[in-house]
Amino acid sequence: NPRVSQEAVGEFQFVASRWDASQGRSNGVLVNAVTKSGTNISSGSAAVSFRSSRFNAPDFVQQRVLPYSNQRFNGTYGGPIRRDRAHYFVYYEREREPSTITFNSPYPSFNVDQERKVSDWNGGARLDFQVGAQQHLMLRATKWIRTDPAYAGLNGATTHPSSQGYSSANSDTLYATHSKVIGNRGLNELKFGFSGAVDAASDAGFAAAAPE
Repeated sequence: NPRVSQEAVGEFQFVASRWDASQGRSNGVLVNAVTKSGTNISSGSAAVSFRSSRFNAPDFVQQRVLPYSNQRFNGTYGGPIRRDRAHYFVYYEREREPSTITFNSPYPSFNVDQERKVSDWNGGARLDFQVGAQQHLMLRATKWIRTDPAYAGLNGATTHPSSQGYSSANSDTLYATHSKVIGNRGLNELKFGFSGAVDAASDAGFAAAAPE
């Protein structure tokens, strides 16, 4: 699914029924994340968060503190292209999450710690154009990429470090809307959207014989 940075979300819409045809594949209820847009004032935001295993308690199974860290940066910026007529908004997010995969099989020589460096980033841009008093055009494009060098559910007593795999995922979206007010009681809206997603995974596929 497409990912959007937390700093880029302007509001959430909770729709219980009667959504339009562009959401026709959905069942039950619908939650839309609406991205922010630029305004007549140039402004931006930035946020950074960190986590570290230095503050963690020992793992219950391994009886030691497992190396882990997480660093996330996200930033946004928007403003006018032409005051009251055209605006832009861009965002970018980068996350790095090194962690450790451990094993506790009955064979200590097989229990080799595996480093897992997950990388995640996404970005996007939005353009808004006020075409006269009754028409509005919006264009939005997003990109998300994630890589995981050890995705295969590794850890515990039943898997071996040689079964480590690799996965990568990415999605691209392009969305456009054109709305026009028709009198006091009518609104005509045209929507265009494209979404592409790729999820690739591979296993090392090595077999290891346990010593007797």
